[in-house]
Amino acid sequence: MAALVKDMERGAFTYVPPTLPIIRRAMAIDAQFPELALGLVDSSIVALAEMLHVGRVATRDLHDFGAVTLQDGKTLELVVYPPFSRGAMNGLIAERRLEVCGWPPCSGTPGSRSTVQRAGR
Repeated sequence: MAALVKDMERGAFTYVPPTLPIIRRAMAIDAQFPELALGLVDSSIVALAEMLHVGRVATRDLHDFGAVTLQDGKTLELVVYPPFSRGAMNGLIAERRLEVCGWPPCSGTPGSRSTVQRAGR
């Protein structure tokens, strides 16, 4: 925790306190992906990423963030520390995609169960 605060002090991370519009958007995101059960914290991070036009999120939570599509249809680039190998990360994300969507691979409109895609650009 101390290392995180130190990194924040030096400007390595952006801190934005939640506002009512961010919380409203977070609630909409949570409702858009009910199969993920994101909750307020994870959906707030997605809402902030949309608002700030940030495409990268530092997280080890590949389960949730790897399955979310943003309002513009893009997926988040997940920065994982310590880093997984690219193959291991893709495998975890693909596994989650199958769990959420089922098989065969999905396609459809944003926010539907059929649009969960692998993270990355």
